[in-house]
Amino acid sequence: MVRHLSADELKEQYQRDLDVLQRVCPHKKTHWCEEWYAPAHGTGWTVLSCKNCWKIIKRKTKCNRCNRTIVVKEEDYIKLKYDSPIKHHLCSDKCYKEFFSDVIG
Repeated sequence: MVRHLSADELKEQYQRDLDVLQRVCPHKKTHWCEEWYAPAHGTGWTVLSCKNCWKIIKRKTKCNRCNRTIVVKEEDYIKLKYDSPIKHHLCSDKCYKEFFSDVIG
């Protein structure tokens, strides 16, 4: 008798298989693309992802204050504190303080 899996079970199985693939994949074929959280709603980040396993390897954006490019490895991005979403788009504490002193006045 064939056991039919529920949608939740299929999703969990798929996620386990994808996690294994992402751990063993050499990430040789990659591409940069804009990250969106919904259609026409960009996050401000451009991500480097593997074409084979879809793993996001690193991301980059521009500092909102000095326009310097910020490049962050994905594992470091995940560890960032989410004190303020805008903080992720500022390259240093100096730019963070200057940005908010200009905004607040």
